[in-house]
Amino acid sequence: MKIALIEAGHWHAPLYGQALIQSGVTVCAVSDQDPAASERVAQKFGCPSYPSPEALVEKEGPDLLFAFGVHDEMPGLALRLVEIGVPFVMEKPMGLRWKDVLRVAEAVEARGLYAGVDLVSRCYRLMERLAALRAARELGQVNVFYHRLLAGDPLRYAQWGVPWVIQKTRSGGGCLYNFGPHVLDLFMLLTGEPIESVYCLTSTAVHRLEVEEYAAITARTPSGAIGNLEVGYLCPGGGYERAYSVSTTRLLVSTSNPNGGVIQYRDGRTESLGDEAVDWALLYVRETLRRFQNGEAPVATIRDMARALQAVNAAEESSATGQVVRLAESPQLQAKLRGACGPF
Repeated sequence: MKIALIEAGHWHAPLYGQALIQSGVTVCAVSDQDPAASERVAQKFGCPSYPSPEALVEKEGPDLLFAFGVHDEMPGLALRLVEIGVPFVMEKPMGLRWKDVLRVAEAVEARGLYAGVDLVSRCYRLMERLAALRAARELGQVNVFYHRLLAGDPLRYAQWGVPWVIQKTRSGGGCLYNFGPHVLDLFMLLTGEPIESVYCLTSTAVHRLEVEEYAAITARTPSGAIGNLEVGYLCPGGGYERAYSVSTTRLLVSTSNPNGGVIQYRDGRTESLGDEAVDWALLYVRETLRRFQNGEAPVATIRDMARALQAVNAAEESSATGQVVRLAESPQLQAKLRGACGPF
């Protein structure tokens, strides 16, 4: 299988490239609008470098593209990839506004193209097990989901050559746009419902940047499930801190390891998921390759991303106004946002 990296100057691209190699796949080529960035990554993987996706596809004929990019440019890039017609998966959030991402989803479906989005948290063992329980009608009704995802100093993005990540006009915001899609998507995945309302508080107290370094989100679904979600750039250096707690009518699980933990069932049973270390890029790459080769739906569809970004946009509005924001969820809109492998 021939796989290429598009807009390979993104800080995640080398991680995915390494995960591809670990999965037995060679990176056939890379492209980036910045020639220096493209050449740097090409040298790392010993492959050709191209100035554009069009030039790369014409010369290399890849089977699948892993695409990245600057947040505000992502919808335009995605539409170019749809026009090229090569299957692809793209880094989140795929844009700054959910309606732009929904237009990409519609273009993908009109073309009949295989395309997904890198909502990698779906691939953690804990989330896969809970999603499987929900599919088997054994999860019960979720009443509370807590997810804390904190990462390192935001100034590292400038050191990595991607200063746009901490520029609001380019990135949309800080941790809310970078990590928010993961936590909001998991809440909807586990509840099987859309988000009805959002309240969000943000802070810039530590680093004093133009983008938020912390966001606390309270989300609610039509059935009354509550999501208490925290994302931030608060860990010193490059550290990470995670915490998960899921309470349902049938079980409770609380853990700091998304690839492990113990599920406590309310009938007295327990189920251990082990304590395996997390390599999120490898988990996602291997699951993406498996699904693509077997003709299965992507880990997450672009409509799934549009739905998550709608909640991110609402959280941003709530932070700015200090008010609870209710998401527009007419039956017609809910149907438009429903993803092929989405929760409802």
